[in-house]
Amino acid sequence: MKRFYLKILNWLHRRLVTNDLTNHNSEIINNFDLSQIEFSIGITTFDKRFDNFFKPLISSIKKNMPNVEIVIMVNCAYQKPFDEIYRKDMLRFLGKFPNLFPHFCTEFRSLAKLWNNELIFSSNKYVLILNDDVSIDESFFENLKKEIIANKGRSFKLNGSWSHVFLNRIEVDKVGWFDERLLGVGEEDGDFEYRWNEIMNEPFKSVKVNGIFNHVDETSDSTIAKHSNSKYSLFNRSFIQQKYKINFITGKRFGIFDNPLNKQISDLTQYGYENFFWENKKKL
Repeated sequence: MKRFYLKILNWLHRRLVTNDLTNHNSEIINNFDLSQIEFSIGITTFDKRFDNFFKPLISSIKKNMPNVEIVIMVNCAYQKPFDEIYRKDMLRFLGKFPNLFPHFCTEFRSLAKLWNNELIFSSNKYVLILNDDVSIDESFFENLKKEIIANKGRSFKLNGSWSHVFLNRIEVDKVGWFDERLLGVGEEDGDFEYRWNEIMNEPFKSVKVNGIFNHVDETSDSTIAKHSNSKYSLFNRSFIQQKYKINFITGKRFGIFDNPLNKQISDLTQYGYENFFWENKKKL
């Protein structure tokens, strides 16, 4: 009998969550102004990609969208002092363009932390997050704007990859920010997609957008400990294996994780006052 009542309570909870999210998603769509599709760009970078990838990317963006706001998170090498020559070269290069906002890390910080900061320090609620090892052609931004309009301002990844993802900051706040307990690089996308599906009751959308090219196989990476001969953090993989456990009976196959999983470690509230800032920043 107790199990029966628990099933009823779980069913009611799912119905309430689904109704709430339906109203939330409808509100986003109804409030989307097709004439106001301004967005910021967030880019995370570090010294090994400066000349071959970062500089060409910034130049291409500014050639096609000269006034677009770009928030740049410049990471430090792991357990090394920040390279002062790199800092000077970076500032000298960025000084050629308007509306660029670099943030220099004093020590190595996680990709989750840097993505969150790109969202926080952007002045727009829509943010295009780009890896520094991508390139674009002159058609990209027009193609992107068409998809933003078609999707009514909702979040989506481009071409099935988190190397380039368009985020609605209000949706990120609803789902929960990128988990900063992932102290290295990797698993941020899978964790977010699982939680998106869990909270939004739908998969995280992927949209085909032409004019952007991913060079991830050509780039070097940080010196943090990796797993499985990959570029991705062993620490992050270990944490995610603690946070989620495989269960082929009750597990949920959400997002890009390979197996059905149950969450074992709860998510903590991060940046709980950001929404308050967005709602009140013009009242000062």
